[in-house]
Amino acid sequence: MDSWSPSSWKSRPVAQDVVYPDQQHLESVLAKLATLPPMVTPSEIERLRHQLAQVQRNEAFLLHAGDCAESFDACTHVRIGRIAGQYAKPRSSSYEKIGDKEVLSFRGDNVNGLDHNDRTPDPDRLLRAYFYSTTTLNYLRGLLTSGFASLHHPRDWSLAHVRSPSLRREFETITEGLSDALDFSKTIGVESGSPPYEMGGGRGTLGEVDFYTRCG
Repeated sequence: MDSWSPSSWKSRPVAQDVVYPDQQHLESVLAKLATLPPMVTPSEIERLRHQLAQVQRNEAFLLHAGDCAESFDACTHVRIGRIAGQYAKPRSSSYEKIGDKEVLSFRGDNVNGLDHNDRTPDPDRLLRAYFYSTTTLNYLRGLLTSGFASLHHPRDWSLAHVRSPSLRREFETITEGLSDALDFSKTIGVESGSPPYEMGGGRGTLGEVDFYTRCG
């Protein structure tokens, strides 16, 4: 496998490339982006690599959005969401027709605007995408590290999206049983060792979950 670098994609064929009218402006924005802090930390990268290796060895299950018919029984899972950077979209054609007018295709807020009068690729949108992505990632980090997904607080999870009364009752029954079991575990002093953060450690699987993001 060839070594990867931020610019290695330039050596690959690109079927639908973005053509910026002002290349000097584009280079200026790319230079600015190169000086900004990374959106993920080295430890987060190593943590994901470790967990993906577990998936490859059939020791974990990769959960990538959407519903899945696989069984999670006795199998951990790695959560990956399409969020915090999903601002560009591939198109089958460089142009599209709106009414009797042919305009550049909308390629996502990362490139141009949805309004047909705002279809010229704008390098400044790359900077805005960086800051929006960073803001979303930091918000997700804050939620996860503050115990938002903690199994100790299942009653706090919103069920506003669940329309079926029977499903709501089923979930509430499960959470009540879970809460009782966790209270019992705490009473008898159940403890577990925690490996380093990069090896999947943290405040424990009951109090914290890992959540990664991807685009495409």
